[in-house]
Amino acid sequence: MKPLLGPTPALLAITVVLATIISFPVARCQDTSPYDICRQSVQCGDIDKIEYPFWLSGRPQHCGRPDFQLSCRSDIPMLRLGPVDYRVLKTDSSIHTVTVARNDLWTNLCPQTLYNTTYNTTLFNGNNFGQEDVSLYYGCQGILGVNPLAASFRFSCDFNQTQSDNYFYRTSLINTDTTISSILVQCNSHITVPVDQSWVNRILNATESELKQAMQDGFNLRWTAYNEECDQCVRSGGRCGSSSTSPDQFVCYCASGNFSATCNSVSVDSGGDAGDSKSNSLGIVLAIVGAVIVVFVVVIGCRIFVSRQRRKRHTIKERSKLVRLPVTTEGPEAANDNIEIFIRNYGNLAPKRYKYSEIEKMTNSFLEKLGHGGYGSVTKDNCLMGI
Repeated sequence: MKPLLGPTPALLAITVVLATIISFPVARCQDTSPYDICRQSVQCGDIDKIEYPFWLSGRPQHCGRPDFQLSCRSDIPMLRLGPVDYRVLKTDSSIHTVTVARNDLWTNLCPQTLYNTTYNTTLFNGNNFGQEDVSLYYGCQGILGVNPLAASFRFSCDFNQTQSDNYFYRTSLINTDTTISSILVQCNSHITVPVDQSWVNRILNATESELKQAMQDGFNLRWTAYNEECDQCVRSGGRCGSSSTSPDQFVCYCASGNFSATCNSVSVDSGGDAGDSKSNSLGIVLAIVGAVIVVFVVVIGCRIFVSRQRRKRHTIKERSKLVRLPVTTEGPEAANDNIEIFIRNYGNLAPKRYKYSEIEKMTNSFLEKLGHGGYGSVTKDNCLMGI
Protein backbone atom coordinates (compact mmCIF):
# COMPACT_ATOMS: atom_id res chain seq x y z
CA MET A 1 0.00 0.00 0.00
CA LYS A 2 1.39 3.39 -1.03
CA PRO A 3 1.73 6.08 1.67
CA LEU A 4 -0.53 9.15 1.41
CA LEU A 5 1.39 12.09 0.03
CA GLY A 6 -1.29 14.72 0.68
CA PRO A 7 -4.23 15.42 3.01
CA THR A 8 -7.33 13.31 2.51
CA PRO A 9 -10.70 14.99 1.85
CA ALA A 10 -11.86 14.02 5.33
CA LEU A 11 -8.80 15.64 6.91
CA LEU A 12 -9.34 18.83 4.92
CA ALA A 13 -12.99 18.96 5.94
CA ILE A 14 -12.14 18.44 9.61
CA THR A 15 -9.53 21.21 9.45
CA VAL A 16 -11.99 23.68 7.95
CA VAL A 17 -14.70 22.89 10.47
CA LEU A 18 -12.36 23.08 13.45
CA ALA A 19 -11.14 26.47 12.25
CA THR A 20 -14.77 27.57 12.11
CA ILE A 21 -15.36 26.32 15.66
CA ILE A 22 -12.45 28.37 16.94
CA SER A 23 -13.14 31.55 15.02
CA PHE A 24 -16.95 31.72 15.28
CA PRO A 25 -17.34 32.09 19.07
CA VAL A 26 -14.43 34.54 19.21
CA ALA A 27 -15.83 36.67 16.41
CA ARG A 28 -19.26 36.53 18.04
CA CYS A 29 -18.08 37.68 21.43
CA GLN A 30 -15.56 40.34 20.41
CA ASP A 31 -16.85 43.89 20.79
CA THR A 32 -20.36 42.67 21.64
CA SER A 33 -20.21 41.99 25.40
CA PRO A 34 -20.83 44.87 27.84
CA TYR A 35 -17.24 44.50 29.08
CA ASP A 36 -15.79 45.06 25.60
CA ILE A 37 -18.16 47.91 24.76
CA CYS A 38 -17.77 49.79 28.06
CA ARG A 39 -13.98 49.64 28.03
CA GLN A 40 -13.79 51.34 24.64
CA SER A 41 -12.67 54.96 24.72
CA VAL A 42 -15.17 57.58 23.51
CA GLN A 43 -13.98 61.11 22.76
CA CYS A 44 -15.75 64.45 22.41
CA GLY A 45 -13.68 67.57 21.90
CA ASP A 46 -10.96 67.95 24.52
CA ILE A 47 -12.39 65.12 26.63
CA ASP A 48 -10.56 62.13 25.13
CA LYS A 49 -11.83 59.51 27.58
CA ILE A 50 -15.46 59.66 28.66
CA GLU A 51 -16.02 57.05 31.37
CA TYR A 52 -18.57 55.89 33.96
CA PRO A 53 -20.98 57.28 35.10
CA PHE A 54 -21.29 59.31 31.87
CA TRP A 55 -22.63 58.02 28.57
CA LEU A 56 -23.51 59.45 25.18
CA SER A 57 -23.92 58.44 21.55
CA GLY A 58 -21.35 55.72 20.87
CA ARG A 59 -21.32 54.71 24.52
CA PRO A 60 -24.55 52.92 25.62
CA GLN A 61 -26.49 53.87 28.71
CA HIS A 62 -25.59 50.61 30.48
CA CYS A 63 -21.97 51.84 30.49
CA GLY A 64 -23.02 54.71 32.77
CA ARG A 65 -25.93 55.88 34.89
CA PRO A 66 -29.30 57.10 33.50
CA ASP A 67 -28.99 60.65 34.91
CA PHE A 68 -25.47 61.24 33.59
CA GLN A 69 -26.16 61.53 29.88
CA LEU A 70 -23.86 63.78 27.83
CA SER A 71 -24.39 65.24 24.38
CA CYS A 72 -21.57 66.12 21.99
CA ARG A 73 -22.37 69.39 20.21
CA SER A 74 -19.77 70.74 17.79
CA ASP A 75 -17.10 68.77 19.68
CA ILE A 76 -18.26 70.24 23.00
CA PRO A 77 -19.49 67.74 25.64
CA MET A 78 -22.62 69.07 27.31
CA LEU A 79 -24.26 68.02 30.57
CA ARG A 80 -27.80 69.23 31.23
CA LEU A 81 -28.70 69.90 34.84
CA GLY A 82 -32.23 71.21 35.22
CA PRO A 83 -32.91 73.92 32.62
CA VAL A 84 -29.24 74.81 32.10
CA ASP A 85 -26.62 73.26 29.83
CA TYR A 86 -23.11 72.95 31.21
CA ARG A 87 -19.90 72.49 29.28
CA VAL A 88 -17.85 69.57 30.57
CA LEU A 89 -14.28 70.81 30.86
CA LYS A 90 -12.65 67.88 32.65
CA THR A 91 -13.45 64.61 34.41
CA ASP A 92 -11.43 62.72 37.01
CA SER A 93 -12.68 59.23 37.82
CA SER A 94 -10.09 58.72 40.54
CA ILE A 95 -11.75 61.36 42.75
CA HIS A 96 -15.20 61.22 41.08
CA THR A 97 -15.23 64.85 39.99
CA VAL A 98 -16.28 66.77 36.89
CA THR A 99 -15.44 70.38 36.04
CA VAL A 100 -18.29 72.22 34.34
CA ALA A 101 -19.06 75.75 33.18
CA ARG A 102 -22.41 77.32 32.40
CA ASN A 103 -22.89 77.45 28.65
CA ASP A 104 -25.24 80.46 28.82
CA LEU A 105 -22.49 82.52 30.53
CA TRP A 106 -19.61 81.30 28.35
CA THR A 107 -19.46 84.33 26.04
CA ASN A 108 -21.98 86.67 27.61
CA LEU A 109 -22.64 87.57 31.24
CA CYS A 110 -26.18 88.56 30.34
CA PRO A 111 -28.28 85.57 29.23
CA GLN A 112 -31.75 86.15 27.82
CA THR A 113 -33.28 83.90 30.47
CA LEU A 114 -31.97 83.91 34.00
CA TYR A 115 -31.63 80.62 35.87
CA ASN A 116 -29.97 79.92 39.16
CA THR A 117 -27.23 77.30 39.26
CA THR A 118 -29.04 74.25 40.60
CA TYR A 119 -28.38 70.53 40.43
CA ASN A 120 -29.65 67.33 41.97
CA THR A 121 -27.80 66.99 45.27
CA THR A 122 -28.37 63.23 45.30
CA LEU A 123 -26.27 63.00 42.13
CA PHE A 124 -23.74 65.77 42.75
CA ASN A 125 -22.16 67.35 45.80
CA GLY A 126 -20.81 70.84 45.17
CA ASN A 127 -20.25 71.91 48.80
CA ASN A 128 -16.56 71.18 48.76
CA PHE A 129 -13.28 72.00 47.01
CA GLY A 130 -13.13 75.39 48.79
CA GLN A 131 -15.30 77.00 46.11
CA GLU A 132 -17.39 80.15 46.52
CA ASP A 133 -20.63 81.37 45.02
CA VAL A 134 -20.77 84.63 43.13
CA SER A 135 -24.10 86.47 42.77
CA LEU A 136 -24.85 88.36 39.56
CA TYR A 137 -27.50 91.12 39.95
CA TYR A 138 -29.36 92.54 36.95
CA GLY A 139 -31.50 95.67 36.38
CA CYS A 140 -30.17 97.80 39.20
CA GLN A 141 -31.06 101.26 37.81
CA GLY A 142 -32.18 104.03 40.13
CA ILE A 143 -30.39 102.82 43.25
CA LEU A 144 -30.82 105.35 46.05
CA GLY A 145 -28.03 106.52 48.35
CA VAL A 146 -24.30 105.95 48.14
CA ASN A 147 -23.37 103.00 45.92
CA PRO A 148 -19.98 101.50 46.85
CA LEU A 149 -20.44 98.85 44.15
CA ALA A 150 -20.48 101.28 41.23
CA ALA A 151 -16.70 101.60 41.01
CA SER A 152 -15.46 98.00 41.20
CA PHE A 153 -18.26 95.41 40.87
CA ARG A 154 -20.12 96.58 37.82
CA PHE A 155 -20.60 94.82 34.47
CA SER A 156 -22.60 95.91 31.45
CA CYS A 157 -25.56 94.33 29.70
CA ASP A 158 -27.48 95.40 26.63
CA PHE A 159 -31.11 94.27 26.71
CA ASN A 160 -33.08 95.44 23.66
CA GLN A 161 -30.41 98.06 22.94
CA THR A 162 -30.84 99.43 26.45
CA GLN A 163 -27.92 99.54 28.85
CA SER A 164 -28.58 98.51 32.44
CA ASP A 165 -26.63 98.60 35.67
CA ASN A 166 -25.54 95.17 36.87
CA TYR A 167 -23.32 94.10 39.74
CA PHE A 168 -21.52 91.02 41.03
CA TYR A 169 -20.44 90.19 44.56
CA ARG A 170 -19.38 87.25 46.69
CA THR A 171 -22.60 85.68 47.92
CA SER A 172 -21.26 84.90 51.39
CA LEU A 173 -20.44 88.60 52.03
CA ILE A 174 -23.77 90.04 50.97
CA ASN A 175 -25.72 89.02 54.07
CA THR A 176 -22.94 90.17 56.38
CA ASP A 177 -22.76 93.67 54.87
CA THR A 178 -26.02 95.54 55.38
CA THR A 179 -24.97 98.37 53.07
CA ILE A 180 -24.30 96.03 50.16
CA SER A 181 -27.43 93.99 50.78
CA SER A 182 -29.62 97.11 50.94
CA ILE A 183 -28.33 98.19 47.54
CA LEU A 184 -28.62 94.85 45.77
CA VAL A 185 -32.14 94.22 47.04
CA GLN A 186 -33.25 97.08 44.74
CA CYS A 187 -32.17 95.12 41.60
CA ASN A 188 -34.74 93.31 39.49
CA SER A 189 -33.23 89.81 39.54
CA HIS A 190 -30.11 87.82 40.23
CA ILE A 191 -28.49 84.41 39.81
CA THR A 192 -25.82 82.57 41.77
CA VAL A 193 -22.86 80.80 40.14
CA PRO A 194 -20.02 78.86 41.84
CA VAL A 195 -16.44 79.76 40.94
CA ASP A 196 -13.27 77.76 41.36
CA GLN A 197 -11.21 78.07 44.53
CA SER A 198 -8.53 79.97 42.65
CA TRP A 199 -11.00 82.86 42.17
CA VAL A 200 -12.32 83.06 45.74
CA ASN A 201 -9.99 85.84 46.90
CA ARG A 202 -9.49 87.40 43.47
CA ILE A 203 -13.17 87.90 42.68
CA LEU A 204 -13.49 90.97 44.96
CA ASN A 205 -10.92 92.80 42.82
CA ALA A 206 -11.90 91.28 39.48
CA THR A 207 -12.64 93.30 36.38
CA GLU A 208 -15.48 92.48 34.00
CA SER A 209 -13.13 90.51 31.72
CA GLU A 210 -11.77 88.59 34.72
CA LEU A 211 -15.33 87.80 35.81
CA LYS A 212 -15.94 86.29 32.36
CA GLN A 213 -12.78 84.23 32.73
CA ALA A 214 -13.94 82.98 36.12
CA MET A 215 -17.21 81.84 34.51
CA GLN A 216 -15.27 80.00 31.77
CA ASP A 217 -12.95 78.30 34.27
CA GLY A 218 -16.04 76.68 35.73
CA PHE A 219 -16.43 74.84 39.02
CA ASN A 220 -16.16 71.29 40.32
CA LEU A 221 -18.86 68.80 41.21
CA ARG A 222 -18.36 65.43 42.88
CA TRP A 223 -20.73 62.81 41.56
CA THR A 224 -22.43 60.13 43.62
CA ALA A 225 -22.98 56.96 41.58
CA TYR A 226 -22.01 53.84 43.54
CA ASN A 227 -18.53 55.31 43.90
CA GLU A 228 -17.17 52.68 46.32
CA GLU A 229 -18.63 49.82 44.32
CA CYS A 230 -17.14 51.22 41.13
CA ASP A 231 -13.69 51.60 42.69
CA GLN A 232 -13.74 47.97 43.81
CA CYS A 233 -14.95 46.84 40.40
CA VAL A 234 -12.13 48.68 38.60
CA ARG A 235 -9.52 47.28 41.00
CA SER A 236 -10.75 43.76 40.18
CA GLY A 237 -10.29 44.39 36.46
CA GLY A 238 -13.91 45.20 35.60
CA ARG A 239 -15.80 48.11 34.06
CA CYS A 240 -18.55 49.95 35.93
CA GLY A 241 -22.06 50.14 34.53
CA SER A 242 -25.74 49.58 35.14
CA SER A 243 -28.28 46.97 34.19
CA SER A 244 -30.13 47.70 30.96
CA THR A 245 -33.29 46.13 32.40
CA SER A 246 -32.95 47.68 35.89
CA PRO A 247 -31.03 50.96 35.38
CA ASP A 248 -30.77 51.65 39.12
CA GLN A 249 -28.85 48.40 39.65
CA PHE A 250 -25.05 48.61 39.62
CA VAL A 251 -23.23 46.04 37.48
CA CYS A 252 -19.53 45.24 37.29
CA TYR A 253 -18.81 44.13 33.72
CA CYS A 254 -15.88 41.72 33.50
CA ALA A 255 -14.24 39.60 30.83
CA SER A 256 -15.64 36.50 32.56
CA GLY A 257 -19.19 37.82 32.94
CA ASN A 258 -21.36 40.39 34.73
CA PHE A 259 -21.22 40.69 38.51
CA SER A 260 -22.90 42.64 41.29
CA ALA A 261 -19.78 44.14 42.87
CA THR A 262 -16.43 42.81 41.70
CA CYS A 263 -15.27 40.33 39.08
CA ASN A 264 -16.03 36.73 40.13
CA SER A 265 -18.32 37.79 42.98
CA VAL A 266 -22.05 37.29 42.37
CA SER A 267 -23.19 36.87 38.78
CA VAL A 268 -26.05 39.09 37.63
CA ASP A 269 -28.15 39.49 34.52
CA SER A 270 -27.40 42.79 32.82
CA GLY A 271 -30.32 42.58 30.42
CA GLY A 272 -30.66 41.80 26.76
CA ASP A 273 -29.44 44.99 25.09
CA ALA A 274 -25.79 44.08 24.96
CA GLY A 275 -25.96 40.33 25.37
CA ASP A 276 -24.88 39.11 28.79
CA SER A 277 -22.34 36.42 29.56
CA LYS A 278 -25.00 33.70 29.84
CA SER A 279 -26.23 34.25 26.29
CA ASN A 280 -22.64 34.40 25.07
CA SER A 281 -21.83 31.08 26.75
CA LEU A 282 -24.97 29.47 25.34
CA GLY A 283 -24.08 30.68 21.88
CA ILE A 284 -20.58 29.24 22.16
CA VAL A 285 -21.90 25.85 23.32
CA LEU A 286 -24.44 25.70 20.51
CA ALA A 287 -21.80 26.65 17.98
CA ILE A 288 -19.45 23.91 19.17
CA VAL A 289 -22.20 21.26 19.22
CA GLY A 290 -23.30 22.23 15.73
CA ALA A 291 -19.74 22.15 14.45
CA VAL A 292 -19.16 18.67 15.92
CA ILE A 293 -22.27 17.41 14.13
CA VAL A 294 -21.01 18.92 10.89
CA VAL A 295 -17.63 17.23 11.37
CA PHE A 296 -19.33 13.87 11.96
CA VAL A 297 -21.50 14.20 8.85
CA VAL A 298 -18.56 15.27 6.70
CA VAL A 299 -16.38 12.39 7.90
CA ILE A 300 -19.12 9.80 7.27
CA GLY A 301 -19.80 11.29 3.87
CA CYS A 302 -16.13 11.17 2.95
CA ARG A 303 -15.87 7.54 4.05
CA ILE A 304 -18.88 6.56 1.92
CA PHE A 305 -17.48 8.44 -1.06
CA VAL A 306 -14.05 6.80 -0.77
CA SER A 307 -15.63 3.34 -0.33
CA ARG A 308 -17.75 3.73 -3.46
CA GLN A 309 -14.76 4.96 -5.46
CA ARG A 310 -12.74 1.90 -4.42
CA ARG A 311 -15.61 -0.45 -5.25
CA LYS A 312 -16.01 1.18 -8.65
CA ARG A 313 -12.32 0.85 -9.45
CA HIS A 314 -12.41 -2.82 -8.39
CA THR A 315 -15.39 -3.55 -10.67
CA ILE A 316 -13.72 -1.91 -13.63
CA LYS A 317 -10.56 -3.90 -13.00
CA GLU A 318 -12.43 -7.22 -12.84
CA ARG A 319 -14.33 -6.51 -16.03
CA SER A 320 -11.14 -5.61 -17.81
CA LYS A 321 -9.82 -9.10 -17.00
CA LEU A 322 -12.81 -10.71 -18.75
CA VAL A 323 -12.31 -8.93 -22.06
CA ARG A 324 -8.52 -9.21 -22.17
CA LEU A 325 -7.73 -11.60 -25.06
CA PRO A 326 -4.50 -13.59 -25.19
CA VAL A 327 -2.43 -12.87 -28.27
CA THR A 328 -1.66 -15.96 -30.36
CA THR A 329 -0.25 -16.33 -33.81
CA GLU A 330 -1.42 -14.16 -36.65
CA GLY A 331 -3.83 -15.19 -39.39
CA PRO A 332 -7.48 -16.36 -39.68
CA GLU A 333 -6.98 -19.34 -37.44
CA ALA A 334 -5.53 -17.14 -34.67
CA ALA A 335 -8.53 -14.80 -34.95
CA ASN A 336 -10.96 -17.71 -34.65
CA ASP A 337 -9.14 -18.97 -31.58
CA ASN A 338 -9.39 -15.54 -29.95
CA ILE A 339 -13.12 -15.42 -30.65
CA GLU A 340 -13.58 -18.83 -29.07
CA ILE A 341 -11.68 -17.72 -25.97
CA PHE A 342 -13.76 -14.52 -25.78
CA ILE A 343 -17.02 -16.48 -25.91
CA ARG A 344 -15.89 -18.95 -23.23
CA ASN A 345 -14.84 -16.13 -20.89
CA TYR A 346 -18.28 -14.51 -21.07
CA GLY A 347 -20.02 -17.73 -19.98
CA ASN A 348 -23.78 -17.21 -19.83
CA LEU A 349 -23.39 -13.73 -21.21
CA ALA A 350 -21.81 -15.01 -24.43
CA PRO A 351 -23.89 -14.64 -27.65
CA LYS A 352 -25.63 -17.84 -28.85
CA ARG A 353 -24.38 -19.40 -32.10
CA TYR A 354 -26.66 -20.99 -34.72
CA LYS A 355 -25.94 -23.38 -37.55
CA TYR A 356 -26.69 -22.39 -41.14
CA SER A 357 -29.47 -24.93 -41.33
CA GLU A 358 -31.07 -23.44 -38.21
CA ILE A 359 -30.94 -19.93 -39.64
CA GLU A 360 -32.37 -21.19 -42.95
CA LYS A 361 -35.25 -22.77 -41.07
CA MET A 362 -35.91 -19.61 -39.00
CA THR A 363 -36.05 -17.41 -42.11
CA ASN A 364 -38.06 -19.89 -44.20
CA SER A 365 -35.15 -20.27 -46.61
CA PHE A 366 -34.56 -16.50 -46.59
CA LEU A 367 -37.97 -15.94 -48.11
CA GLU A 368 -38.85 -12.44 -46.82
CA LYS A 369 -36.04 -9.97 -47.34
CA LEU A 370 -36.27 -6.82 -45.23
CA GLY A 371 -33.32 -4.86 -46.54
CA HIS A 372 -29.65 -4.75 -47.13
CA GLY A 373 -26.94 -3.79 -44.65
CA GLY A 374 -23.21 -3.34 -44.63
CA TYR A 375 -22.66 -7.06 -43.95
CA GLY A 376 -25.30 -8.42 -46.38
CA SER A 377 -29.03 -8.99 -46.69
CA VAL A 378 -31.39 -8.69 -43.71
CA THR A 379 -34.11 -11.38 -43.60
CA LYS A 380 -37.15 -11.67 -41.35
CA ASP A 381 -36.97 -14.27 -38.55
CA ASN A 382 -40.29 -16.03 -38.44
CA CYS A 383 -39.41 -18.01 -35.28
CA LEU A 384 -38.35 -14.91 -33.21
CA MET A 385 -35.01 -16.58 -32.39
CA GLY A 386 -36.94 -19.42 -30.81
CA ILE A 387 -35.10 -22.50 -31.97
